[in-house]
Amino acid sequence: MRAIPWMQNLGCPVIFDATHSVQMPGSGGPDVLDKGSKGSSAEAAPLSSSGGDRRMVPYLTRAAVAAGCDGVFLETHPQPDKALSDGPNMLALDSLPALVECCLRLRQGPGITCVT
Repeated sequence: MRAIPWMQNLGCPVIFDATHSVQMPGSGGPDVLDKGSKGSSAEAAPLSSSGGDRRMVPYLTRAAVAAGCDGVFLETHPQPDKALSDGPNMLALDSLPALVECCLRLRQGPGITCVT
């Protein structure tokens, strides 16, 4: 979070990527086959997909907003566990309104308390 004001000093808006911040590359287990970057006929090697911990998304999002970020990027899905990509990182769509409302209140100033 301390990098947010440093990046803002460069004169550009800082957008916090909340869902990719909880991504754990390679922790999702093997579920993809790599057939080579040039379409070779070599035997396919298993790759692993990314895992993540979506439970941390609201905490990190609120922290970034409190630290002064200019915006947030969030991936959502009605059923994250059924998403074809990045499901472990995604916020459930029905959780989004409360998180957005909390972040808007945090932007209003100090002394604001919200729990999602």
